[in-house]
Parts: sequence; structure tokens; C-alpha cells
Amino acid sequence: MRVLISALSCNTSHGSEALMGFKRTEALTHQYEVTFLASPPSQTPAGATLVPCNAAPCSFTEVTSLAGHRLWRGAGDTRLSQGPKSSE
Repeated sequence: MRVLISALSCNTSHGSEALMGFKRTEALTHQYEVTFLASPPSQTPAGATLVPCNAAPCSFTEVTSLAGHRLWRGAGDTRLSQGPKSSE
């Protein structure tokens, strides 16, 4: 069976999404014929075929808890901005 994977990034040295893309692709090569699409910088697991995307290099930004809080508030979850409930 052939499998086509579209990964944001596939690289062991970039961690997070890039590492997940690499590890999942690598695991599937043990049972299937794998072709994957990924943005540079990409690392090809043994047994897989890379089809490079003509996209800008992938860059990941660390998200802090404050940025995550703003993201949730922007998504309409006001529970985070209300603070703890009083015990009155």
C-alpha cells in the first residue's frame, strides 16, 4: 500500500511539529511505501520519498503561556480572563 503524507515540516533537529512529522513518516515506512510533502528544511527518513514544497522555509515560534492566554481570549473563551471564582 502507498501512503501520501503532507507534513508542515519533517526534521529531527527542529523539534515539535517538525520532529513529529519525521517520526510519523519514519514509522509508516516500516509497513508502507511512503511519499511525503514538506516545507524546507526537510530531512528524509530512510525508506521515504520527499516531494519538496515550493513554499517558504518553515519557522516555529515558541508560544508562551501569556501568548496562549491571549489566543484563548481571542477565541471567545472568557473563563481565562475572569480569574478564579471567589469563595464567597
